Amino acid sequence: MGQPEVIWHAPAYDPSGYATCARDYIFALHKLGVKIRFSPVRGWSPIAAPAVSGSDLKTLQQLEHIPVAADAPKVHHTVPNVYRRSMDSGRPNIGYTVFETDGCPPAWIKIMEKMKLIMVPCEFNRATFERSGFNSKKMRVIPHIVDTDRFDPNKYKPIPIPHKRDFYFLTIMDVTYRKGWDILMRAYTREFKGNRDVCLIFKGYFGGVTDQHKQNLYNRLRGFRDSLKIKNAPDILFYGDIFDLKDLPRLYKAADCFVLSSRGEGWGLPYSEAMSMEVPTIGTGWGGNTEFMNKSNSYLIDVLEFRDTGEELTKITPNYVGQKFAEPSEGHLRRLMRHVYENQKEAKAKAKKARQDLITNFSWKPIGERIIDVLKEGS
Repeated sequence: MGQPEVIWHAPAYDPSGYATCARDYIFALHKLGVKIRFSPVRGWSPIAAPAVSGSDLKTLQQLEHIPVAADAPKVHHTVPNVYRRSMDSGRPNIGYTVFETDGCPPAWIKIMEKMKLIMVPCEFNRATFERSGFNSKKMRVIPHIVDTDRFDPNKYKPIPIPHKRDFYFLTIMDVTYRKGWDILMRAYTREFKGNRDVCLIFKGYFGGVTDQHKQNLYNRLRGFRDSLKIKNAPDILFYGDIFDLKDLPRLYKAADCFVLSSRGEGWGLPYSEAMSMEVPTIGTGWGGNTEFMNKSNSYLIDVLEFRDTGEELTKITPNYVGQKFAEPSEGHLRRLMRHVYENQKEAKAKAKKARQDLITNFSWKPIGERIIDVLKEGS
């Protein structure tokens, strides 16, 4: 049997995690000789800034016009809420989705059952969806592709940082309660008070990247830090812009440690990008990121407990209603940040192992081949 043909319906032009994953899947299949037509989902992200340019943009635009067989499967790389809008009764329909809680929204189960197969990026989702009642026989775990060629520390020099410090922590996030920014701010500010040798580089956005959006977020973060009433608080450098893909690796290159105390991840893209760049990485020891993070290649924050979603989370999406998230330990995060700061040789050795683990298990070729197997099965 030759290579399959497929339509990949996804928001691949957008600056989102779904879009990044979709682009990597599409390009991997294209490189492996799969006849793939890209069907774009428009307006997925509230941020209008372009996330793809150059040869990548040209490739996606060309793939929009590739003819495929009338019975080729169609992959719906979106949340199940919107599967119905794009389902094709004349083709096998395969879903892709990801979720960050201890379960799966009940409304999704009925929708996903209508698909021939469902792809999820991690064993964490396979287990949480099955526990929520979804038929595990219809699930296939297809991890995200980590672009270890793009995120290669040997290809870049660090981006210049205006605050000259001996040690830089870095975090990257959409500043919502799920990402645990409050836990990180408390841990960093309290653990390194009075230390003028460290700086936290905080790259974040919320709702958009206009000057007003950036100013509002800066004021919010500064107000939270000031509310802690920590004298001689350590430096925080805020970036509110969307980085071009060629500059983002340079930001990672400038860091001595990446840290994100998320309450839940379906994958955790910044974790895998940092690890690919050989940056020592601290992350929550629960969620989709445990697909590629372990104690041999990273530093995992203990979870204190699992909490019901409150208003801070359900206002992100009503899909979180009735779900639970992890609450990472601020105390353990403080100890891990201190440990990496004081044991940089050990941390760098872990980071080197992390990159090799990603190359072996999560680069484009092995994951692309796994997708092909699913497409053949679903045809």
